[in-house]
Amino acid sequence: PLDAAWRKLCLSNEGVLANGPPLQLGFKADFRAHAARIGIYFANVGPNLLSNLQCELVVPELVVPPNHNTPTPALAASAAPLPLEAGGNLAPRAQALQMISFELLAPYSQPPHLSITWSGGSAKLNLPLMPFRFHTPWPLGKDDYFRLWRSPDLKEGQTKFTFASPGDHSAEIKSLLSSIVKLAVLEGVDPSPTNICAAGALATKSGPAPPAPGGHYVLLRLEIIPNYAAGPDGVKRAASRLTVRATHQALADSLSQALTAQLSQAEVGLTTNRL
Repeated sequence: PLDAAWRKLCLSNEGVLANGPPLQLGFKADFRAHAARIGIYFANVGPNLLSNLQCELVVPELVVPPNHNTPTPALAASAAPLPLEAGGNLAPRAQALQMISFELLAPYSQPPHLSITWSGGSAKLNLPLMPFRFHTPWPLGKDDYFRLWRSPDLKEGQTKFTFASPGDHSAEIKSLLSSIVKLAVLEGVDPSPTNICAAGALATKSGPAPPAPGGHYVLLRLEIIPNYAAGPDGVKRAASRLTVRATHQALADSLSQALTAQLSQAEVGLTTNRL
């Protein structure tokens, strides 16, 4: 399932996807515009030999485009063979690394996944690869930002939450948005100094860049009320309403859900205090 822990991994460049036994799986990723390269680490942490280990990559599909008869893949992908011993064997305490390259063709809502089988077992592994990792910063002035924000054609994702820890998180959030999500943080755009606005264009392999017709983009607004609600320890924490507006529903939903999982009290369940 695409739970909060998995969504937090979508905002990381490395991490552990499964702890086993018998398989422990980790990843390390690099994103550059419309391209991504991910290494998947397979480690046998069980006491027995894993034989006939096989891995199939499944990429998400789009709805059927106009004038076409079949769905079009949203990602172009190329996976190197999994380097294993003869018979697909992975010995106890042994590791293997599989490299996978991706190119974004269009927005998608479900992540690519690995279907893994071995003698006596199987697993499905969702890769932490959602389309918001393919943004490029899109600097906008105040007038352009709110003109686009009011567009009736945009799709919206919105969440409300209390921050997981007390204090001012603005520097942390801006760093996350600029370095991981690759959005342009727009200073001085929102009339409230505690709010954060950002914008990004979706980088696809051959699609147009906004504002050209057909180009995809994301606008983000994080409204923050300091010291709004008490946490489990009784200390006051800020509350937030996070709104993401985008040209595709999957862009708005996946980004709002991942940021909420990262910033909120995700380990005890997302809070939904009304602002």
